[in-house]
Amino acid sequence: MSSGAGTGGAGTELEQADWGATRSWVEQGLPGAERIEKAVRLRGGWTSQMRRLDLRGPAGRRSLVLRSFVRPFHLRNAHGLLTREAAILRLLADTEVPAHPLDGHLHLRRRPVA
Repeated sequence: MSSGAGTGGAGTELEQADWGATRSWVEQGLPGAERIEKAVRLRGGWTSQMRRLDLRGPAGRRSLVLRSFVRPFHLRNAHGLLTREAAILRLLADTEVPAHPLDGHLHLRRRPVA
């Protein structure tokens, strides 16, 4: 499911309003003049909505994957779950196990829940 820069994909009005708030939160945490150029909703994800964020800034282009928890249990426990996941990814960084590196700007900042 692909989407343009501000839409976040087809979905309910509530999902699109929530994506607007999430997008704003992400852009506030990006370094310098970096901005989201495109957001693509990814398939899968039982506990989360996943989006690939294509970014553009003074240093060029890059992509990130953003996980947004959607189930109440995972929302309540997001900080602990993501802290553990980040610790595991850091441990894997210096091994032969393929694991995506963390982005130092966004990985543990909390977004206020409306």
